[in-house]
Amino acid sequence: MLNLLPLASSLNPPEEVASATGRVSDELVRRGIAHRMIGADDERPDVLLLLTGGTEHLALQAAERLGDPIFVLAHPAQNSFPAALECLSRLRQIGRSGRIFLLGEHGGGAESLGRLGRHLEVRRTMIRTRLGRIGQPSDWLVPSTPVPAVVTAAWGPEVVDVALDELVEELDATGSEDAAPILRDIVDGARAVREPSAEDLDTAARVTIALERVVARHRLDAC
Repeated sequence: MLNLLPLASSLNPPEEVASATGRVSDELVRRGIAHRMIGADDERPDVLLLLTGGTEHLALQAAERLGDPIFVLAHPAQNSFPAALECLSRLRQIGRSGRIFLLGEHGGGAESLGRLGRHLEVRRTMIRTRLGRIGQPSDWLVPSTPVPAVVTAAWGPEVVDVALDELVEELDATGSEDAAPILRDIVDGARAVREPSAEDLDTAARVTIALERVVARHRLDAC
C-alpha cells in the first residue's frame, strides 16, 4: 500500500484538483497498484504526487521531513511533469537524491511504481520484525557478528538479545512427554534412523519446545 501525498497549487480551482486526483487514483487502480491519499499532517508519505505545476516549493517542504531517495509521481497534464523535473533538479543541487515516476501509456512509470510499492511493503515488514539473538557469539566470529544497531540501520529488524541461560532453563523444564509429538513427527517422517540415538532425538525435540517458549515470551519473528 503506497501512501501518496497530493500536492496542488492554490491557483488551481478545487474542482480541478479533485478531478486530477481522481484520474490519477483511477489509473493506479487500473494498474493494480494499491494506494491511498493522505494529508500533509498524516503519517509519512511514500510518494509525493504533484497534481499541478507550481508545486515545487510544496514538494521541497515535504521532502525536508523525508529521507532519501525522494519519490515523486507525475502525470501527463496540468504541468505536473515539468514541476517534478524542477523539483528533482533542485533536490540534486542541494545534495539530495530522488526519482520521478510518470504515469502514462509509455515509459513504464506505473510498473516501476508498482515495484516500489512491493519493496516498501517488504521494508515495513522488516522494520516490524523482532530478530532474536540467543547467546553471545564466539570470540573468533568477529566478521560475522555485526553490531545490532548496524543490522537495524541496514535492514530494519530490531535485534533482541536473549541469554543462553534462559534457553537452558526452558530445556531443563521441558520433559520428554512435552516433546513426544515433535519426536514422533520427526521419526515417522523419516525413511530410516541411522545415526542419532533415541536420546539425541529426544533432546532435539525438547530444544524445539524450549525455543518455541523463548520465541513466544520475547515475541520474536525469527531467532
